[in-house]
Amino acid sequence: MSRAGWFHAYRHILAFSSVIVDRLFFLARGTDGYDLAIYGREAFDRLLKTNEGFLVASAHFGNFDALRVLGVDHMNLPIKILMYLDNARQMNALFDEINPAIAQTIIPLGKPGAMLEVREWMEHGGIVGILADRIVQGDKLVRTEFLGEGADFPLGPWLLAHALGAPVIVCFAVYRGRARYDVYLEEFNAAERAEGESRLQMAERLATDFAGRLEHHCRDAPYNWFNFYDFWADTRNNGEASRNHA
Repeated sequence: MSRAGWFHAYRHILAFSSVIVDRLFFLARGTDGYDLAIYGREAFDRLLKTNEGFLVASAHFGNFDALRVLGVDHMNLPIKILMYLDNARQMNALFDEINPAIAQTIIPLGKPGAMLEVREWMEHGGIVGILADRIVQGDKLVRTEFLGEGADFPLGPWLLAHALGAPVIVCFAVYRGRARYDVYLEEFNAAERAEGESRLQMAERLATDFAGRLEHHCRDAPYNWFNFYDFWADTRNNGEASRNHA
């Protein structure tokens, strides 16, 4: 794998900066003035019609605020985001100040009662968004191939989906430049195990499938991937990891 040069680094940082600015505009004035194309809406609408809660899994890729803002601004969706807030306190405080209504759609991950709030929200037909690519302390992990090398992905989102008996929609909002986004929605059946499959094996399978979908979009739009650290570092020495040998 060849190393990226300065021009690729510049385009990557430019894309990241553009998405951050768009997030600010999204929160301040909604999606007016933006061109959002939504693909896979049928699966999303089918789950909405059941009036039962479900999860939306995304990643640090593109603009993961797009669906939340659509929900508040246009579609009246009952959506909250399960987020680990400590990593970006200043940015989140700024977002809260710009649009307090959006701030009310966050469930702080790691806070007492967070999982109870998730369960209660979904029992009333609510939608919960989660970022399924970032590891937090205590996560069980699976190591799977990602962009040509082994990388760790958390099992927590998929164990949560199974515990809640909840369907999952995977969502990627890809920045295409000049106020254009392509939003891709894809249904994952995360509540059912295959025959003879343990709960942990099911979570490993789903995390691996999710990694494959993220890899697909990273190859299609590489400057949209916003993990600025050693994503391929082996973090399994924390005693919580499990390995995927497939």
